[in-house]
Amino acid sequence: MTRKNVDNLFELLRIYFPHAKRIDDKKLRSAWLLLLAPYSPGTVREAVAEELRRSVNFPDAQKIAVRCQAVEPTAPKPAPPEEKRPCGCDWMLPYIRKLAAAVSEAESDKLHAAGFQTWTEAEECGIPFPDWNREYRARFPIGGAV
Repeated sequence: MTRKNVDNLFELLRIYFPHAKRIDDKKLRSAWLLLLAPYSPGTVREAVAEELRRSVNFPDAQKIAVRCQAVEPTAPKPAPPEEKRPCGCDWMLPYIRKLAAAVSEAESDKLHAAGFQTWTEAEECGIPFPDWNREYRARFPIGGAV
């Protein structure tokens, strides 16, 4: 449905409800458009006709949408592709690599003795820095000796 289709629909409703103040309400037309946009004009027109046959009152857009859904189910919108958010510490990686390269063999041996990889080894295995650092800090708290 487009705005023009909704305007045409309200002109049809003017025939049935010539004194209804709702006919000229722009906000109501916008609400109808919002609810009925996924459906074809023919389906909506049929649903309005059915509602007019069932009730003498001005049609409710939600009831019409329910009728349209029964005739013409809308396909669910596909989920947007998941964006990979950059890590908040990506800017530090070059400095961390440089620091990890500077780790002495004695410290590497202590890490290996504790069953832990150095950052360089973890990076080669594809472990992201935040994961490695989280585990490293859990095993070796800041200020604690390696």
